[in-house]
Amino acid sequence: MRKKIYLLYCFFLLILFQGVSQNIYWNSGYRLKWCDYIKLEKHNSEFAALTYTQIEVKSESIDGLPNYLIRSKFVSDSSWISAYSLSADSLSSLLIHEQLHFDISELFARKMQKSMDSLRSLKVNDDDIYQKVINRWFYEAMLAQSNYDRQTFHGVMDTKQKEWNEDINKKLKLFKSYSRCE
Repeated sequence: MRKKIYLLYCFFLLILFQGVSQNIYWNSGYRLKWCDYIKLEKHNSEFAALTYTQIEVKSESIDGLPNYLIRSKFVSDSSWISAYSLSADSLSSLLIHEQLHFDISELFARKMQKSMDSLRSLKVNDDDIYQKVINRWFYEAMLAQSNYDRQTFHGVMDTKQKEWNEDINKKLKLFKSYSRCE
């Protein structure tokens, strides 16, 4: 009963705040909630939800060398849940699937940060080299997101979903020192 009331409250907030943009930077202590999805799609989509994440790349010059700050963020006004969604139980497992999209984005932000830090420690000053590495990581992140959806069949395959959850969580711990969001 509490779950249904909470979901109704979230959907009320979705309708009330449609069009209000909010970015949520990845943080290990925060898990996405349906209330974070500003858009409520009314069309009949083949998907029940879409999580839109971005890897934000900022740079400045410190001591004559590029210094990068790379963070992953969830963009609420580009993320949506279908108005024709599933049961409360299905919504719960769907949210776990959508959270992992955000976690994958964070993992690649950390990998990118590690590469940028390594180039800086080698005193590389060529912006083109940094940009090539950034572009490679963006491409790798896109492939990982696509493979995740394909292998889990958008979260429907429970066994594969659990494997991905375990793998990404293990890798997030491995690259923890490169997080700029915790």
